[in-house]
Amino acid sequence: MLVGHQRQHRRAAPYPTRGTRSRRARRRHRRGPPSASTAKRTRLNLGHDRGRVARQPSGAPSSRRPRLRERSHVRRGPRQRLRRRLPPAAAAAIPARDVRHGELQAEVHRLASGHPVPGRSSSRRGRHRGDRRLDFPGAPREFLVIIDGLQINNWSRAVIDEVRSGGVDIVHATVGVWEDLAGTMTRIGAFRHLCRFNADAIRIVRSVDEMRQAKADGVLGIVLGFQNSSMLGDDPEMAGIFADVGVRVVQLTYNIANHLGSSCWEPHDGGLTRAGHRMVAALNDAGVLVDISHVGNRTGRDAVDASAQPIAITHGNPLSFCDSPRNKPDDLVAAVADRGGVIGCTLYPLFMGGADVTRAGYCGMLARLADTIGVEHVAIGSDAVLGWDPDALGWMRSGRWDRPAEPEAIPQFPPW
Repeated sequence: MLVGHQRQHRRAAPYPTRGTRSRRARRRHRRGPPSASTAKRTRLNLGHDRGRVARQPSGAPSSRRPRLRERSHVRRGPRQRLRRRLPPAAAAAIPARDVRHGELQAEVHRLASGHPVPGRSSSRRGRHRGDRRLDFPGAPREFLVIIDGLQINNWSRAVIDEVRSGGVDIVHATVGVWEDLAGTMTRIGAFRHLCRFNADAIRIVRSVDEMRQAKADGVLGIVLGFQNSSMLGDDPEMAGIFADVGVRVVQLTYNIANHLGSSCWEPHDGGLTRAGHRMVAALNDAGVLVDISHVGNRTGRDAVDASAQPIAITHGNPLSFCDSPRNKPDDLVAAVADRGGVIGCTLYPLFMGGADVTRAGYCGMLARLADTIGVEHVAIGSDAVLGWDPDALGWMRSGRWDRPAEPEAIPQFPPW
């Protein structure tokens, strides 16, 4: 019998029970203990003590019968830990099934290697390949909130439905890149209009509780964010004003340097400016997450040190996985994790090695990163660009200062 997720310990029966002894041992038990003239010791076959010997004194059979060894402990797996964190009503809904230690890790490595977990049906592997929805053993889908660290889509009802079809619950959506204050407010207004007329499918969320409620209601939750600080100007007070209208993430710089710090594409990184330090403090006070995905490495390290709250790389990869200025060196990733932050590993082709990167290679990177900095600091920020044409995508990358002669093609994503 299972109580919670621990086996109920019972006092061992004074005689061997069915299932704990071999058939031959049970027949010997029915005949009674052997006499001293026929045997001085009896070899036992107790499931956990296979091969051990119970000795009897010479001349008379022992009056003590062997007892089954009780388990001294029960290892808590991911499902047990999940049950302990949930309210009693939610915990009671989790099926009482023991999850072997390391099963989640084995599942990650199975996805990375393309091989089934030993002892599991190969049909499970096929189900993962046929269904792109996430399915973690030990954590039922209804208790998982799947968050995409960043998408910069041209939102419409078709895009909303496509994102929801992948099993994503919450998306950090970009509503500002190069715009000034007026242009940014126009984009936020347009997104509010989209949510109002598609209230059955999408809503803006401002807190963890609102995220959970959106999932419970079956709608896509949207966290509004900026990929630049141009709309903030030089006034730290704007951090709180934008927070009041729902913005919860601000990236300090985009693809060129600004008055707060340097971009990852600049030949020289001067670090976080005095205005940058003030803005980081204002974002902390307003409850807005500081993002350093496009920020230069020195500026990023300064931001980690300056922030009183954890910060994030919402969409980037380790530099060791793909050599690109947009990716982050191991020491910066570790510094973000040490302060409680997170890295959302991106699927954007230019920063993961192109369309030829395999799913096994990407998942292997996730597994290695989780082993290095801790799984609680690793996420996915797809950097999806659904719904855009090449002209618009080129403007988002370069702004007005570097217009390409020809529209840049949208990079090809891996087929998986």
